[in-house]
Amino acid sequence: MTGQQRFFRILIVEDNLERVNLIKAWLPADARPVVVTSAGKAIGLIRRDKGHVYAGIMLDHDLQEHTVNDVDQLLNGMSVVDTLIHYIPNDVPILVHSVNLTRGPAMVNKLRKFNYWVTRIPMDELTQEQCVEWIDEVRELWEDFQP
Repeated sequence: MTGQQRFFRILIVEDNLERVNLIKAWLPADARPVVVTSAGKAIGLIRRDKGHVYAGIMLDHDLQEHTVNDVDQLLNGMSVVDTLIHYIPNDVPILVHSVNLTRGPAMVNKLRKFNYWVTRIPMDELTQEQCVEWIDEVRELWEDFQP
């Protein structure tokens, strides 16, 4: 880097604000969090921000705490996965931090079927050290894509 700090964006799809604040506290200064708190908001954002906009994505499954409308009640992390597959390249790393014992692994399996680089660490097991290690890998990949 020459004189100017380069930033990279991390999309955090999480409806629990305590978890959001914890993740944000773990992010390094050069990471810019973009937080969405419902599946519907995440889907809309991903459709608008398609391509290589995010260096990495952190994804929950159960996203009902901040739903916006009745349709949002029917959506979840798997709905977001389906959108990611259509709009985000599979070289964007994804960390599935859902604590849902069946749907979290199902999201990982679907993403891997489409050759995504995906890591699974449930939020109740995720440590600051693991998060920082994942972010460091994300940063390296992001820098490889930058001109």
